[in-house]
Amino acid sequence: MSKNPSLLAIGEVMAEIRVADEPVDAMSGMPGFVVGFASDSYNTAVYTARQLGDAGSVAYMTRVGLEPLSSAWLATARAECIEVAHVAQDPQHNIGIYSVSTDAHGERSFHYWREDSAARQLFTVEEPAMLVPAAKIIYLSGITLAILTPPARDRLAALLGHCRAAGALVAFDSNYRSNLWEDQMTARATMNLIWDITDIALPSIDDEM
Repeated sequence: MSKNPSLLAIGEVMAEIRVADEPVDAMSGMPGFVVGFASDSYNTAVYTARQLGDAGSVAYMTRVGLEPLSSAWLATARAECIEVAHVAQDPQHNIGIYSVSTDAHGERSFHYWREDSAARQLFTVEEPAMLVPAAKIIYLSGITLAILTPPARDRLAALLGHCRAAGALVAFDSNYRSNLWEDQMTARATMNLIWDITDIALPSIDDEM
């Protein structure tokens, strides 16, 4: 892996729990569960790493815990050739979790356990793992911003400004989720601040409306 990644994605990764296709016990029919890992920013990192292959490097920045799910994600990310040197492990908070189920009509339902996740502590304190490294492109989303505290958002915006001045490109996907924000006014103000320092804009009409 190169020291300076081609892409640095910043955000929250969560453990995904879904019902397995086959029951864990065929005799009783008891359902089994499959655990995976996903999020908008992490998925972007994974697919970029797969596309780049040996042509570039991809890093991910977040906070996770010390519990088994966080350890499993770190192993999964490394297996996807994603650099995790800028992932901080929090001894007091765990990785966020969500479950997904599909009904008879193919509609999916999600339930989240993320209110106290480690990723929500991103940029609340200064630490070596959270110093944004030099990268060709730094990617974040509206969800990245929404889970942060107001001071952490300001700190991230300042860090992005410094990186951009040093030659990095900032890529921003608005990806608005109203239930993660304090209110619409805060979301608009924060996103406008990031749009002003964005080089690669990834809006969608639904989010902007």
